[in-house]
Amino acid sequence: MNAKLSSYIGLAVKAGGAVFGEDMIFERLSQIKVIIVDETASEKYKERLKRRAGDVPVFIGDVKCALKRDNVNAVGIKNEDLADAIIKLLR
Repeated sequence: MNAKLSSYIGLAVKAGGAVFGEDMIFERLSQIKVIIVDETASEKYKERLKRRAGDVPVFIGDVKCALKRDNVNAVGIKNEDLADAIIKLLR
């Protein structure tokens, strides 16, 4: 599952359909189809994202490994097809 999630997130990044970090996600929330929060993020951070996301689905995954970036705790996916694939994978 982690390999598929990494693949989907990687495709979104290459296509310009990914937004990194809490501030950027909520600036573009109207475009975001799904939010993935890193499993190592604090519970307070996860709850804040879930609360502010509204109707946008929020899932927990290994974002840092998928992006190969240690300083990213959340990624928002704007591409609808990739978001649907991620939602199906993580449900």
